[in-house]
Amino acid sequence: MRPAQKGAQLLHAARSAVDALDRQILAPRGESRRSVTPGLSTYVGSRWLSPRLMGFSEAHPAIRLRPQPMIGRFDPERDRVDVAIRRGRGERRDMPVTPLFACPAWPAASPALAGRIGGLGRERSLGNAILLDDRDGSTAWQEWLERVGLPQHASGARLTIPDPDLRVQTVIDGQGVAINGRPVQPGLDDGRLRRLSPAALGDYGRHPAIPPRAAGNPDVAIPGR
Repeated sequence: MRPAQKGAQLLHAARSAVDALDRQILAPRGESRRSVTPGLSTYVGSRWLSPRLMGFSEAHPAIRLRPQPMIGRFDPERDRVDVAIRRGRGERRDMPVTPLFACPAWPAASPALAGRIGGLGRERSLGNAILLDDRDGSTAWQEWLERVGLPQHASGARLTIPDPDLRVQTVIDGQGVAINGRPVQPGLDDGRLRRLSPAALGDYGRHPAIPPRAAGNPDVAIPGR
C-alpha cells in the first residue's frame, strides 16, 4: 500500500472516531449536533433543494441542514459531507447509493443555435458545435449519439465545464450544446433554452451517496430528505 493511501485511511479512521466520540459525549447531556451537511451543485441547490427547505424544517425542526456546494468529482474525505447528491446512474462501489429522483438527460441549446441545427440537420450541425461536458471522461454525449443513431464523428469540439451554473449559462449564450435534464426546465419554460430531441438517456438521475464517515448519523437516513 502506498503511503498516500495509508495516510488517507488513517485520516478517515481518525475522523470517524472523533465523530463517534462527540456523539457519545453529547448524548448523556441530552445534546446533539443534529446537523446534516448535504453536498450538491449550486444549480441543483437553488432549483431543487431551496424550494424544499421550509418544508424540511417544518417536518424536522431539530435537524439543521448545512448545504455545501460541490463541483466536479465527489471525494468523501475531501468534501466532508454527510450525503452527496450526484448526477448520473449512481455508479459507486465504495459507498451506498440510492435513487433520489429520475432525471433523464437530453441535449439543449439556445433558440438561435437550435434553429441552425434544425435547418442544417443534427449530424452536420453537431459536428460544428461545441459540445459541453460536466466532467473529464464523461460519456454522456457518446451515449446520446448512439441512442439517436448518429456516428461519433458527428460530435464537434469538446469543452468541460464542471460548474453547472456556468455550463447552463454558456448554453443560453449560444456558445455550446450540453446534455441537460429536469433542473433546466425553467429555461425551457421561459424560452431561453430549447430541447434538441425527444431522445433521452432515461436511466440518468440524482443519487444520494453516503460516505462511510456519515453512516452512523441517523438523521441522514430520514425518509423524504
